[in-house]
Amino acid sequence: MESMYFNNAGAGLMSKGTLRTIVDHMNLEMSVGAYKAASTRIDEVNRFYSLAANLINAKSKDEIAFIDSASRGWNLIMYGLDIKTSDVIVTLSSEYGTNLLTIYDIVKKTHCGIKVVECNSEGKFSLDDVEQALKSGGTILAVSHVVAQGSIVNPVVELGTLAQRYNAIYVVDGCQAVGQMKVDVQEINCCAYVTAGRKWLRGPRGTGLLYIRKNAPIHTPQIDLASADLVFDESGKVIDVKVREDAKQFELWEKNTASLLGLANAIQEYLDYGVEVAAGEICAKANYIRSCIAENPNLILVGSETSTTGVAGFYMKNTTQENLVKETIEKENFIVSYVCDWDCPIFFPKCGVQYVFRISPHYYTGNEDIEAICNLIKKL
Repeated sequence: MESMYFNNAGAGLMSKGTLRTIVDHMNLEMSVGAYKAASTRIDEVNRFYSLAANLINAKSKDEIAFIDSASRGWNLIMYGLDIKTSDVIVTLSSEYGTNLLTIYDIVKKTHCGIKVVECNSEGKFSLDDVEQALKSGGTILAVSHVVAQGSIVNPVVELGTLAQRYNAIYVVDGCQAVGQMKVDVQEINCCAYVTAGRKWLRGPRGTGLLYIRKNAPIHTPQIDLASADLVFDESGKVIDVKVREDAKQFELWEKNTASLLGLANAIQEYLDYGVEVAAGEICAKANYIRSCIAENPNLILVGSETSTTGVAGFYMKNTTQENLVKETIEKENFIVSYVCDWDCPIFFPKCGVQYVFRISPHYYTGNEDIEAICNLIKKL
């Protein structure tokens, strides 16, 4: 029996075209070596930055860096801020575990302040609470666009307005947004935005893109020959290190060219399919699944019943049934994901729950598979 795939929030299924792009380049590397292969594809490599800028409406490709994961990008941003003891980081209780780890590590090292705005069981929070946190000294606002564990889409445009009003640095993790909904960094008005390639974009694992707005107060915490040069005086003495000013300062010399080209192909396929078309199809399928979850009295939906995200999460009202449900899902050949407390440590249910069952269809998910998983949900 063929598996039915519902883990696009973890990793989307790569298209044949993207796979072919990667394999073709690896074959080229095998015949002429990695350096020669990269040099012959320089135009296609440069095209990635233009495609990525178009994808999120960056003003220039110079504001785009290729990275190996959204977590790496988030860390480059946060550790690239010149955070002082007088700073205060404002974030949300629904944040992903890695994001919170980074924030609390910075708090520990710099002794800066932190304000975590509480979200309710549906992931909603008060914009007034965020405004008060910024008004009373918050200098950095760091949030996710879409939450990983359920049907929660944060009001990133409204948050951007507040950040601008109080002159705060605004950082957004778009790991669960890009590829399933329209993303416009100009409208969001953020200083930095990061996303993964492997999820909704259907690119290869180990890829992502980082947007750093021109003149944003964020500077790379690491350099090599791709991002900086030594400066010599007339006698040959080293007098300075000059770091490039565009987003590529966040890249290192060594990168996986085949994967970069694969992500470029995935982005092009997504744009060709249509951002609005994909968003509508993903949303409709996920909302149908959410309605089935909400109708089952044994399940508790994480987030809102109607949402614009393809992420649908639930947990068992009777926690003793969790392992049985997990076994049933796997026995019926559904591939879903299981969110644990370390994935969303502050927001995770505090009632003995081990798993949030996360179901995430894509636009390519067949209607028969949607009906099949909904039939299962009704029986849980």
